[in-house]
Amino acid sequence: MSMRNLIAVLSLIISIDLASQTVVRYIDYYDKDSTIKRSEGIFRNGLEEGKWIFWYRSGKKMEESYFTEGKLNGMVKIWYPSGQMQNSGLFRFNIQDSAYSSWFENGQLKSSGNFKMGFKDSLWMYYYPNGKLYRKEHWTKRENKVFEAYDLNGDASILKGNGVLKTWNGATLAESISYKDSVKNGPFISYYGSEQINEKGEYLNGSRNGKWTKYYSNGNVENELNYIDGERSGKASSYYRNGKPRTAGAYLKNKKSGYWIFTDSLGNTFMKGGFDENLQDSLWTYYYPNSAQKDSEGKFVKGKKEGEWNFWYDDASLWRKGIYVAGVKDGLWTTWFENGNKLQEGNYRNGLEEGEWWAWYMSGKKKDHGFYKEGKMDGLWEGWFQNEKDNYRGAIKDGLKTGDWEFWYSNGKPREAGAYKKGLKTGDWVYYYKSGIKDNEGSYSAGKKNGIWKYYLEYGQLQREMTYKNDKLDGKSTVYYPGKGVMSESYYNNGKQHGTWLLYNDKGDVIKKIEYQNGVRKR
Repeated sequence: MSMRNLIAVLSLIISIDLASQTVVRYIDYYDKDSTIKRSEGIFRNGLEEGKWIFWYRSGKKMEESYFTEGKLNGMVKIWYPSGQMQNSGLFRFNIQDSAYSSWFENGQLKSSGNFKMGFKDSLWMYYYPNGKLYRKEHWTKRENKVFEAYDLNGDASILKGNGVLKTWNGATLAESISYKDSVKNGPFISYYGSEQINEKGEYLNGSRNGKWTKYYSNGNVENELNYIDGERSGKASSYYRNGKPRTAGAYLKNKKSGYWIFTDSLGNTFMKGGFDENLQDSLWTYYYPNSAQKDSEGKFVKGKKEGEWNFWYDDASLWRKGIYVAGVKDGLWTTWFENGNKLQEGNYRNGLEEGEWWAWYMSGKKKDHGFYKEGKMDGLWEGWFQNEKDNYRGAIKDGLKTGDWEFWYSNGKPREAGAYKKGLKTGDWVYYYKSGIKDNEGSYSAGKKNGIWKYYLEYGQLQREMTYKNDKLDGKSTVYYPGKGVMSESYYNNGKQHGTWLLYNDKGDVIKKIEYQNGVRKR
């Protein structure tokens, strides 16, 4: 319904509170100058209420509808841009009900009948644009039966429920369906136009039966399906527009069953395996694009991966292998580099990493070792560089670093050392240059620098001391001349320059004095 197209800019809103309800008159326009109306109606408590009118840009009426609490409730009338009525029907709270009529743009009646609680009901009549009767049919909630039908010239094609119903697109035949005893029975065929077949098959007692074939507009087959009593059953195949096979398999009572194969538009298979009641079942194999090389292979049971699965690199070397139980990883899983050396190995339980895990470099040398608990790192973890020297060592609990940790450079010298609490640095920490000389040291609280931090030059000389509070400079900071006395003394407050700053020469004499107030230099 065009009612759902109220997206344009709201142009006029008048709000009135009545009996604790908000009534809003809404007017929407096509243009920025608010001269061409698009729609007009009332919202009550945010929902459409009462009569709504919609217009074409030309100014002619498009639709007139009635709402109750945001639902269509009452007559709905729609017009063509020419002003001719297009259709008219009654809705009861969004459900079509009672009499319905539609017209061609030339004013001739197109169809008439009744709806009952949203379904076509009883006698329906359809007409050609020239006013001649097209067909009569009777509807119930479960089925419809065609009793009479006529061609464009008025000659009967179905009488007493027997014959052929033809649908036309102008003067071109669009569809042909055989009827017996008012029910679809016999050949069906539809066309794209100019006698190019779109789809063909047979009906039996109102249901599709036997082989049905659908075509692309270029004449190539799109799919072939077999039906029994309206359900897909038996062989099924589909094709790309270029004629190459797309899928091949079978259905049983409308569900995929048995072996299926899927190919790309170049004819390469990209997956194959079995189905049982529309669920993947038995062995399945997946392939790399445009290649006969397997990507992965394993079994499904009722739509879930089960047992050992293997995964490969595109050069056919094994990449990963492991076990699935009811669709989740369980048991030992191993990953390899392309050269055949192990990359990673460990166990899963119910889809989560569990217990001891190892990782290696491509050379085969160990890289990481540690433990998992319910998918989170838990326990001692340690790592090594490719030269087999230590990289890191420390404990993790519930996925967060905890306790003392040590880190090294690849030359074996210490890089940093300190403690963690729930994944955040805490207490005293020391950092080093690659030479092993101390770089800086200080304390953390909940991952933030606090207190005095000392920074050193690469040959060990103290360079500066800085005071932090919650990771911001706060308090006194001192910078030293290399091997000599103080170069400067400065102060901070919550990360901002504050107080008296003093600069000294190498003899200890004050050579400059600067005053700051909350980051602003005093003049």
